[in-house]
Amino acid sequence: PETGAACETGGGGGRGRNLNVPWTSDGLADSDYLAAFRLVLCPVLAQFSPDLLLLSAGFDAADGDAQGKMKVTAAGFAQMTQLLLSAVDCPVAAALEGGYNSRVTCECCEA
Repeated sequence: PETGAACETGGGGGRGRNLNVPWTSDGLADSDYLAAFRLVLCPVLAQFSPDLLLLSAGFDAADGDAQGKMKVTAAGFAQMTQLLLSAVDCPVAAALEGGYNSRVTCECCEA
């Protein structure tokens, strides 16, 4: 809460190495998230060319999770994952975090 503004780009030696895509309204869905991935995140990620991608896999944006108030489907999460995997040529490690409806979180993980 109260973090993730576009101007928050990291501090110290990491300044300029943090990229946030802030949402200003609730109820955003697959198309909104996929547009951010295609237009912002994946091009930056491909240009950066990381040696390792650490994926913090939170599902509170899933449709049915009251905490996140968003409408992303399990299929949308699967598409975002595929976009990320195709944007890099490095090992990927994912850690589950976030998601406050266990049924919905399971569906998204399985997708």
